[in-house]
Amino acid sequence: MSSILKVIEKLKLNALNIEDVPESFSSDVYKLTLACGETVFVKIPFNKDKLFREFQMLETLKDIIPVPKVLDIWYGDESTTGALLLSSIQGMPCTGEVDKKLSYEIGVYLAMLHEVRTPGYGYHVTDGFKQLDQNNWRMHIKRNFEKWKEPCKQILDSKFQSIRPMLALEKVLPFYDFYDAFCAVVWCKNRGIEKNQTFLQENIVTLRNTVGY
Repeated sequence: MSSILKVIEKLKLNALNIEDVPESFSSDVYKLTLACGETVFVKIPFNKDKLFREFQMLETLKDIIPVPKVLDIWYGDESTTGALLLSSIQGMPCTGEVDKKLSYEIGVYLAMLHEVRTPGYGYHVTDGFKQLDQNNWRMHIKRNFEKWKEPCKQILDSKFQSIRPMLALEKVLPFYDFYDAFCAVVWCKNRGIEKNQTFLQENIVTLRNTVGY
């Protein structure tokens, strides 16, 4: 609670009521009722990279799909990562049955999201947009997998080896490459082979190498 009180002070908010928003797993989120009657939300991410990443994404999407408006941002101090002050948007959680009309609307918004372009494969950090090495998302995921393979293997060996056999990761990785490339070929077919020809050929080569063709 001390962090939200500090944010309220820094953003100079006159809050009459503070409610904790449950199931906010990557940030602390609070619903505030201001003295003027307005409802706003304060989001306190767990690290500064997430603060900037979410701010930039909300700014990017604000004219494309309905997202909360960033009313203010506090960049934090030595003890707090910072916070976003967000507007309230109309709607409610979709917890009931999803009918055809709602399914269509969800599909439309998903298609609009897929049309949003970024400077490349990467993510927003504190000092700007960080592009992945070689601008290759598949290689980035694979390197991350390799980086954690040995530490995870050590943990599994020491804790669970007596319970069940160790997963043969060297056999799993080629299957991941095959599955990823196969899905990419289907994506190219659905989105247009001619305009995605380079991407298509890259994945065909991956498929051939995987099966030894």
